[in-house]
Amino acid sequence: MSTNKKSKQSTVALVQAFIAGIQKHFASTASLSFNNQTMSPAALTAIFQAYLAAVLAVATSKGQYASSVQAQKAALAAMKAVLGPFTTYLRGQYGAEPSSLADFGLTPLVRRATKVKVAAQAVDLRAETRALRHTMGARQRLDVKAIAVTPVAAAATPATTVAAPSNAKE
Repeated sequence: MSTNKKSKQSTVALVQAFIAGIQKHFASTASLSFNNQTMSPAALTAIFQAYLAAVLAVATSKGQYASSVQAQKAALAAMKAVLGPFTTYLRGQYGAEPSSLADFGLTPLVRRATKVKVAAQAVDLRAETRALRHTMGARQRLDVKAIAVTPVAAAATPATTVAAPSNAKE
């Protein structure tokens, strides 16, 4: 064989051709001598067929693996669609009962207490936002009253003409 790398498909095709050639040309030969060793055609054919069986097993395994991965992804998507709502249902059903939730591998939700500094900052930020947006609460809106404006008739003023100053030098 040459030292060039061959693809798996070309190697398989070559091995299949070797098997066909051995069966055709060396079926009645008792042994073959090459590379300082002697082998029967049946033993040589068995080596080649073992290689083909291994290649077929790998191809089958890869196909099964790919279909198994697809099945796993589909099952994962179906499971995720149910997991969140079921967890919510369990938390609603059992509330903060740690023993019941522990049977499902869950822990009760613990609400973290808000720190005083963070709460004060939130109140300040809310007040600033309301001032910037001019938003008012329901009671504040009740205090706002429209003021009726009566139109004032403009007094007729006589037109006065103002003479433009002359810049002429005398």
